[in-house]
Amino acid sequence: MLAADASTQGPHCELSCDYFVIGAGAQALAFVDGLLSTDKQCNVIIVDERDRPGGQWNDTYEFARLDQSSAMYGVDSFALQWLGSERPVWMKGAPQTSKSGAPQQLKGEQESLLRASRNQVLAYYESVLEHFQRSGRVRYFPRCLVHQDGKKQTCGANGTGERVRFAAILEPLLVCEAVVRHKIVDTTFDKIQASCSKSPPFSVMPGVELVSPAELQKLAAPRTRYVVIGVGKTGVDAILWLLLHNVPPEKIYWIVPRDPWFYRVEQLQTGHYAQRTYNDFTRCGIKAHSEYHLGQLLEAAGILCRLDMAVMPTMLHGNSVSRQELDQLQRVTNIVRLGHVKFITQDRVELERGFLETSRDTIHVNCASNQVRHAREPIPIFSEHRITLQRIGELYGGFCTFSVPACAAATGVIEGLYPSDEHKKNSMCTPVAPVDTLGGHLRILRIVHQNLHKLLADPVIMVWLCSSRLCHFSYVDVVAMRQIFAEAKGLTDPFQKVLLRLIKEQQAAEDDDRSPHKDRKASSPSPDSRRSSTASTMSPELSPVSVSLSSEGDSFPFACSDP
Repeated sequence: MLAADASTQGPHCELSCDYFVIGAGAQALAFVDGLLSTDKQCNVIIVDERDRPGGQWNDTYEFARLDQSSAMYGVDSFALQWLGSERPVWMKGAPQTSKSGAPQQLKGEQESLLRASRNQVLAYYESVLEHFQRSGRVRYFPRCLVHQDGKKQTCGANGTGERVRFAAILEPLLVCEAVVRHKIVDTTFDKIQASCSKSPPFSVMPGVELVSPAELQKLAAPRTRYVVIGVGKTGVDAILWLLLHNVPPEKIYWIVPRDPWFYRVEQLQTGHYAQRTYNDFTRCGIKAHSEYHLGQLLEAAGILCRLDMAVMPTMLHGNSVSRQELDQLQRVTNIVRLGHVKFITQDRVELERGFLETSRDTIHVNCASNQVRHAREPIPIFSEHRITLQRIGELYGGFCTFSVPACAAATGVIEGLYPSDEHKKNSMCTPVAPVDTLGGHLRILRIVHQNLHKLLADPVIMVWLCSSRLCHFSYVDVVAMRQIFAEAKGLTDPFQKVLLRLIKEQQAAEDDDRSPHKDRKASSPSPDSRRSSTASTMSPELSPVSVSLSSEGDSFPFACSDP
């Protein structure tokens, strides 16, 4: 498309637009969709370095799937519905309910259809972008790099705009300059780098066979051992892929630096499940008297689950697994809990608290990730000439679900409603940093609720939140939602006080350097020990502290109907 524009205007073509979007991934397209739905006059230019839309989905491995329901992913106005059926994915695979209202368990292929595959997501985003282009308001330039020089120029009656230059990757002399009348939208601040496309965060000696998950599919001969490094979504997918392709569980060694909490995928769906999860999460929050007690209660309620009932998790990335997937993961008994990998030689993996003996015929699968550790500090989303897309809510969490596309879509809607009121928009959209512990989720929960409180106070935005398929609000019963909105105006929410107390307890524990993970080092099972299927071994819980809380300024837009 860049060549077509330049052919009529020379090697340096000039364009103009209202919004210039850098990137064409999930965030970018959700933002554009929200913007176009509220600003009926604006036009947009999208520039991306990849050759097709979809962002990091282009870089990930072939067997990757969504980590959430397809019903709540993508852009708001265009349903994700590619699974060989005319019906949307979420209609075909969503849990059915019995006459009593209890959700029935999904089996086999039905459950996998609930989450679209990598290729289905990429095909979906191609269709979304074609839909945008047919409107005549969006122009798309793939395989191009943006070079911003920060120059301003007069743009007629529209005032001052920023000049942005971008060039074709394969022909750098082919350059276009775009004058942006309103704002540049940067979708790369929270850039996600797929594990399969990055170098490992540890040293690898010569002669070691280290592969990415994408390269697993190219294996032509068996190995004596398969060492999977990492316990995030990529690590889980790699384990499941190996088991699916008949690798004996005893040949698989799983390096787990920290045991994770997983969300049960059945609890992250729509309809009755969404309603029940809201209620269960509230009851657990009210009863909990420490972070770890909250994790145990959420597990008992069926919201969270873990690999080993004898080990208390200390990590929560927001990954989800189904019941069948958890059963498969638990077939792997060679769990190595000796910290992070330091370096790998031909006959051993050196870890922080020990080592794992291997052999020359061992294949190592790199699924390690340190995205949270190296995440950038959040900055204001809106400024005079720029929008920096970031998360404004939790990825999951039962009662305040705001996925990455939902955050971006809400940002686009807000920009379209209030294009020149930066202070108002920033007050509703305080960004949150990514976290990977239950305590971290509790700390940012206050910011999330403050954002929701202000968003729900705006009638137009409230209608969007309650109707958007990307938000859990639209799947909760209308009567219950009215009660939530009515009671959110008060300052006596009991769950609010529980959350604030848990936040203070967690911060105090960190200040005193009283990490429960350190206390459990000696009791961690050895790599060769088998998992216990008996009663759970509970971690020492943090002692409750007495905290005097002021209701002023601490309101959360969530009400508990059953304290």
